[in-house]
Amino acid sequence: MTKVKIGKFTTSATNTPEELKKAVIHQMGVSHFIESAQDIVDYGAAGGFAGFILYSDTTLFYSQNRKSILNLARQQADEYGYSTIADMVAAFNCIDLKPHQVEYAITLDEESDDFTHVANGIAWYVLEEVARDFIQWLEG
Repeated sequence: MTKVKIGKFTTSATNTPEELKKAVIHQMGVSHFIESAQDIVDYGAAGGFAGFILYSDTTLFYSQNRKSILNLARQQADEYGYSTIADMVAAFNCIDLKPHQVEYAITLDEESDDFTHVANGIAWYVLEEVARDFIQWLEG
């Protein structure tokens, strides 16, 4: 792959806000993100990618970026025809919860197993969104 100026990507106009692009790249490391982006797009985040494997990493990522993540999810839930963020997240393949359980986990109960499960799924969702934006940006 040719040398990529990641700063140009993070400040480019894409579907994902700049702060989330930077957070994902920081979590993975620049070179690992660049090398892994196509695999993330092709196979999904569940395949295991640096910084997004351990629950301790994904829940921390979610907690540190919660406001930006929920803003993106709210926007996309509207675009995709979901009534709420919880409805959209409950539809993720990696989430086996009802929307009301998702809502409870993301708003009220950070100590539950459901919170860990939901935060992990949402972190993967952001990773996949950023990787998709990056590949589309590269193909420009």
